[in-house]
Amino acid sequence: MSKPEKPSIDNPFEMYNSSNGNGDNLKKFSDELLTKYKGKVLEIYLGDVVETLNFNDFSVPQNCSIFGKLVDVLDRVIILDCYYIDQKTKQLKNNNRIYLNSFQIRAMTEVNGVGSLGDVFLHVNDAKMVRKLILQGK
Repeated sequence: MSKPEKPSIDNPFEMYNSSNGNGDNLKKFSDELLTKYKGKVLEIYLGDVVETLNFNDFSVPQNCSIFGKLVDVLDRVIILDCYYIDQKTKQLKNNNRIYLNSFQIRAMTEVNGVGSLGDVFLHVNDAKMVRKLILQGK
């Protein structure tokens, strides 16, 4: 029996899902999360909409994010101490622990002052401008 080929690092699905011959994954998503993000605050988008603004001719979905400090990862479950706005005091609070199925995550980034997920979800008009600037090398 021949040895399996090494997965391509350019293809994340091969990198995270391939077998190295013993049935073990070459690299696990949970290991990557713990190595890079344990103890850091993350913004996570699940694809959910908090509300939809309805107008006469169109509606605009308002995407929602979860903000929380990564505590641990257990198999495919991510444990976060989440931030929220207390409805009585209108103050930012934390330590609302949730267990999140990692398969639910559509996008995730570290909260580090560089930008937010809202910044990367571009309107079609902005996408055209960004594409043009990238191609111009700016």
